[in-house]
Amino acid sequence: MDRPLPPALLDGLNDAQRAAVSHQHGPLLIVAGAGSGKTRVITRRIAALVARGVAPHRLLAITFTNKAAREMAARVEQLLPGSHAWVSTFHAAAAKLLRLGGEAIGLSRDFTICDRDDLVAIVRRLLKAHGHDPKEVRPEGVVEQISLWKNHGLSPESAKQEAHEPAWRPGAAALGTVASELWPELATTMREGRLLDFDDLLLEARRLVADPIAGAPWRSRFEHVLVDEYQDTNKVQSELADLLASGHGNLAACGDPDQSIYAWRGADLSNILEFTRRYPTATMVRLEQNYRSKGAILAVASAVIEKNVHRVERGLVPVLDYGERPRLLFGWTDNDEAELVAREIFRLIADHGVRSREIAVLYRTNALSRPFEAALRARGIAYRVVGALEFYARKEVKDLLAWLRLKANPRDPEAFLRVVNTPPRGIGEVAQGQLLQAAREAGVDYCTLVEDEARRPRLKGVAGKGAVALAAWLRWLRSAPDRPVAALLQELISVVGYESHLTEAYGEIDGGERIDNVRELIADANDFDVTNPEGGLARFLEERALVQDADDAGAERTDAVSLMTLHAAKGLEFAAVFLAGLEETRLPHRRADSPLEIEEERRLFYVGITRARERLYLSHAGQRFVFGRSEPATPSRFLHDLPPHLIDGGVAADETFDAAPRAVQVVLDDEVAESEGFVAGERVEHEKFGVGKILDVVGRGRSSRVRVVFRSGEKLLDLNYARLKKVRSHEF
Repeated sequence: MDRPLPPALLDGLNDAQRAAVSHQHGPLLIVAGAGSGKTRVITRRIAALVARGVAPHRLLAITFTNKAAREMAARVEQLLPGSHAWVSTFHAAAAKLLRLGGEAIGLSRDFTICDRDDLVAIVRRLLKAHGHDPKEVRPEGVVEQISLWKNHGLSPESAKQEAHEPAWRPGAAALGTVASELWPELATTMREGRLLDFDDLLLEARRLVADPIAGAPWRSRFEHVLVDEYQDTNKVQSELADLLASGHGNLAACGDPDQSIYAWRGADLSNILEFTRRYPTATMVRLEQNYRSKGAILAVASAVIEKNVHRVERGLVPVLDYGERPRLLFGWTDNDEAELVAREIFRLIADHGVRSREIAVLYRTNALSRPFEAALRARGIAYRVVGALEFYARKEVKDLLAWLRLKANPRDPEAFLRVVNTPPRGIGEVAQGQLLQAAREAGVDYCTLVEDEARRPRLKGVAGKGAVALAAWLRWLRSAPDRPVAALLQELISVVGYESHLTEAYGEIDGGERIDNVRELIADANDFDVTNPEGGLARFLEERALVQDADDAGAERTDAVSLMTLHAAKGLEFAAVFLAGLEETRLPHRRADSPLEIEEERRLFYVGITRARERLYLSHAGQRFVFGRSEPATPSRFLHDLPPHLIDGGVAADETFDAAPRAVQVVLDDEVAESEGFVAGERVEHEKFGVGKILDVVGRGRSSRVRVVFRSGEKLLDLNYARLKKVRSHEF
């Protein structure tokens, strides 16, 4: 018999939130709008289920990033001290399932999780072996294509047919053909090396749970399965969740179709849109009250997203006051746009007391960050680029993790290739290939082969001496006893002389910075040892392998303005947000040419808008420097979706974005001409083209011409006929 809920679990919740928390049995769809308190609902729901008699270890809650999983687990712990509910990402849950039960389907428990760099390296070697030039057929593209196939649940056999008629990658037939040819050999290489990539974790977990015999305990293991960010699930993830809940049907899916922005990596929007069709008895709860953003920001967000067709009809109801209208900013060039954004950020910090870490500049691609970095540096404003080279992707960190990976799995080919000549010992690519081939033919792992002089190929010269030194280090690695990870790592660094290698290879300054990263890795290992005394090396490596770009948020620790892509901003929020580069070919991206792709780009715009709590700025430029040259930029079509009365600085109702804007302009005071002549940087007005900015002046006297960028594009004008007028106002 179900127990009544403690009143405290429902305190402070609105009616919709209470309905989601109180739901007992059967499938549940929670359509949670941005800022509607969904994490609070999920954690309260877990507590409510436990209060009604469900054992915590029989609950599984899944989300998409480690950061979100940690936050959710911390909230559950506050509500249920000492509970043992599974709260993790899809990939971490899959890895745990496979460590515990994978042997039943033929998987070794000591598999290694390899990252994208490892896959690219393997594919690069396979391309060369098959006579393909990696410069013409990019290994990164092959990896992405195979990943997309895996996310759609295809096999290597079915991919060969799909490659000739790609359903979701128009124009990728040549790449698809090569990818389908290489996939079986890639799978063999990974199987022999006991390697699994992120996609394999999900596929193998699904295979385990679906197995009639081996999967039976897992299909009855959990009484309730909750999946957050359900709109981002792909076919395999959705099927895995269905299987885990198949014994009882208690699947709670929580998500927002309006924030589905990962179709390019396999996310299937239909999973959430068709949930009630797949589960006809499902209860749907809509969370519409927004506790994050001011009313003015939500009004703009609603005006944008209502243009989409593929969504669940609902609204966002502001709880906070209306606040300031979002501002539209325009710069004549991308540098002007960046300068205007930097000025406004400086004003927010200096005049309004906004903390730097509460400000974000968001853009469609990382390529747009350069002018903003320069403008912020010029004003002495601290910033951080999220999604730049992450800690665990740095060479020195990956080198040392490779040594540890080889300790855990001596068959790991990428770990072996990373350590075989690091530090350098004269074992080049040819010798490395000979060692790999010999290990395959002998049917032994790489450590055994190198240590066994009788089996090891007879390498000549420096390579031969290097192999002898390598054998000694690998022998030490194999015989090193189990101990805390930090202690093993410190001894490893000493044995191989890694810090000396960094100083010799990179000099005192750069080498010193890399040594700092090495010591940070030791500190990280020590933290792991303290918090996971029974964890061990395999778990340490697994957790580091599962770290994702989105987990780098770190803004709560660093008092700096965040620069990041719109995708990286998912799940975050800031007091002030600048959405930059709002131009055609950038947002929407130039590759988005179908109605469905345009809808996803609009959702991306919507996600950016709803990251803002108090202030929102929308900026674009009339001219942008791209691929070594300046190009005219057209305002994004999404700006046309915005009713003028919702925007501060928007165009009047009878105007269009092709006319001279009323938005605040950037005027660089030190560039304004003081003489009667025209100079670069000066604002001018032409009777036909409107207001523009002089890029440069060509010639003198009667032969003078000026190159001017107008909203309609760049023009070269003869001063004898152009009738240009100077514009000195700071606002048009």
